[in-house]
Amino acid sequence: MWLFWWVLRVWPAMLKLGWTPWIGAAVAIGSWPFLILATGLQAWALWAAADEAFQFREIRKNWEEQVDKDVFFLRCAAVLGIWDSVYMPLAEHFIVPMIGFGWYLALDAFFMLVTMHVLGYEADTLEDIGDMARLQGKRIAFPGKVNPEAKDCIVSFPGKYSKEWDDAVKEAQGQSSLCSLACVFLTDKQSGLGDHVEDPEGCGSCFCQALYGNVDPAAYLSAVEEELTEQEMLFKKSDAEAMGQVLLIRQAENDASWTARKKEALLKAAAKCKENRYRAPWGCRWFADWKENVDKAGQQGQKFHVFYFEGKVGCGKMAWEDLKDETKLQEVRDSTGLGKSQTAEVAWLDRLRIPYEEHDVGDFYRFIQQHQNNNR
Repeated sequence: MWLFWWVLRVWPAMLKLGWTPWIGAAVAIGSWPFLILATGLQAWALWAAADEAFQFREIRKNWEEQVDKDVFFLRCAAVLGIWDSVYMPLAEHFIVPMIGFGWYLALDAFFMLVTMHVLGYEADTLEDIGDMARLQGKRIAFPGKVNPEAKDCIVSFPGKYSKEWDDAVKEAQGQSSLCSLACVFLTDKQSGLGDHVEDPEGCGSCFCQALYGNVDPAAYLSAVEEELTEQEMLFKKSDAEAMGQVLLIRQAENDASWTARKKEALLKAAAKCKENRYRAPWGCRWFADWKENVDKAGQQGQKFHVFYFEGKVGCGKMAWEDLKDETKLQEVRDSTGLGKSQTAEVAWLDRLRIPYEEHDVGDFYRFIQQHQNNNR
């Protein structure tokens, strides 16, 4: 309040006394350090974001190419931010006379393009960094997403292509997305990992019987022999707890000691398997939720799409009744184009004679781009 009063009372008096040139000089001199401070803070923030992004290479190996590009633009924007604060006050009197007005405009446009890539209206780079931060050290559960306005639905997708999977989830969760994703990914007990759902056709049993038959007791043993990162070890412990597995971690011991402990752990795993009626430790909640998503998308008339491994379109299909036959399953797995969960998903679609379009995962981004163009 006092500052406001001072400006109203003193400022006109200073102007009458001929202080205008001095005020202009003070503003000009004071604005340059302020510009340097502001752009310096911006440059520091961008450089820190680049350092943070670079750390994601160790966590999300499949993002190395994207990270390298984003780190490059972030560091360029940081350096150009500092350069802006230096050359702008000197441009009129020194830079323009030296290089010419045309080259000055070209240089300024280049600076703007690089900075806009990071901070512009699309904010591509910072958006990518945000996605990386969201996924850092985490496995994000995904229950599937059926968008009411969608015309298409991806009903099966190979999870081992984690970059493409992340982008498929991102596309389905977009506010204006016109594509659904029926696939389900459960990561912990809270999301449904280890849960079982009764099969309406299973005479009181859950879907595990149709999907896997009686599982091998070894499925209830989680053995860690190699050295893991702290985050990977936390995942192992969380998974074992959610699925009721015996977690065995190799210490600094010889092979004989490790073999003896592993044999003892297998006995405990066999007991847990029997106690759980030879059902899969990871449960069958994922399949029930997936089937519900497929039913919902089908009721809305959405077209179904299945993605296969690169160069393996159409490979790995099985009859629903053969899923629990370990011999037939192994024969298919040697040359399959489907993940384990996908094999069951496609078998269910074929059993009900539900039509779907098949794609190579290498065409995923082309599919998304074409889909976006068709719905504009």
